[in-house]
Amino acid sequence: MRRISIILLGLAITILSEAQTIDDIGKIVVGVKVLPTATQETKDNQVFLQNKLTNIAAAAGFSSFGNNAFFMTPSISIIDMRKAEGGMKTIYVTTGEIYLTIQEGDSGTVFASSSFPFKGSGTTKEAAIKNGVQKISYGNLKPLFDEAKSQILSYYEAMQEKIFANADMLVENKEFDAAISVLLTIPEELFEPYKKAYAKACDIYQQRDTYVAEQIALEIKELNNEVLVKARNLMASHDAAGTLKTLWDYHITGTEQDNEYNKLVKDAEARITAEEQAAIEKAKRDYEERRLKEERAYADSRREYEDNLQDRRQALKDEADYRNRRLDLENKLADYERANQREMTEAIKTVAVEYIRNNNGY
Repeated sequence: MRRISIILLGLAITILSEAQTIDDIGKIVVGVKVLPTATQETKDNQVFLQNKLTNIAAAAGFSSFGNNAFFMTPSISIIDMRKAEGGMKTIYVTTGEIYLTIQEGDSGTVFASSSFPFKGSGTTKEAAIKNGVQKISYGNLKPLFDEAKSQILSYYEAMQEKIFANADMLVENKEFDAAISVLLTIPEELFEPYKKAYAKACDIYQQRDTYVAEQIALEIKELNNEVLVKARNLMASHDAAGTLKTLWDYHITGTEQDNEYNKLVKDAEARITAEEQAAIEKAKRDYEERRLKEERAYADSRREYEDNLQDRRQALKDEADYRNRRLDLENKLADYERANQREMTEAIKTVAVEYIRNNNGY
């Protein structure tokens, strides 16, 4: 049995875990990038710096997931490294400074920069450096992030028309997921532009659903045409039994295409003997049993995905039910409208997350 591949478009949206969630959508995205010109100490501590700075950025309200249009570029400078003798172990004591710049990835425009002194100790030089850098906290970096956020929000405000134009171009090319993702790069903190982008993303999501349905219908029609051509050829060869078996693969669509299917079935049934009819009916039962097994196997493979999705929907339903028991009729109606809005918000953000994950950016 042939499966309709394009149906998978409707199943591609998944609920993501770890850092890649819909909560990342609507935030300013800032990655961490160690430049080729960075000091060797910086390169030696690249993974450590990426993890630490990403966590601090998250505390400041940024995200590091997706298309990193903006980067933090760290650079460690060692001022002094000396050995403190004594006891059973050699202890290294270091003083240094870490320079941080937040910049736009393509043009290199700097939005904020600062430096922070540190002092650390450890049983190796590397441990001493890491110990010193580890002491730098969110409190130290907050002014840097505040300045960068202000500048980046101004950047998005100036770029919003280009973002909307880019989304329109993507929609024209039927790249609906990309268009939604582009629109939702506008930070939620820019209330009016984000509100406009959100409304447009919702509209594109509806266009996306319509387009997918049309593509499914088109593919079904093409598959049916193949079946009908094969059935016609078999009828021309006086193979009525083969015609009926071939027509088992036809999908009833409720369109004019069904008229030819019905005529072929009627003509073929009129030409077969009672013995052939009995054999065909048995073969059809076997066919349907095999198809049922295939569908069950396919359903099993999708169960974990569906269970996760249903759990989330059930949680939302349970929450709504609880609230509805406590609210009067007017508030129930308002809550219903909010629930619909929340469901749409989750849908478009999930599309954006999935697109970013599969395309490593825009």
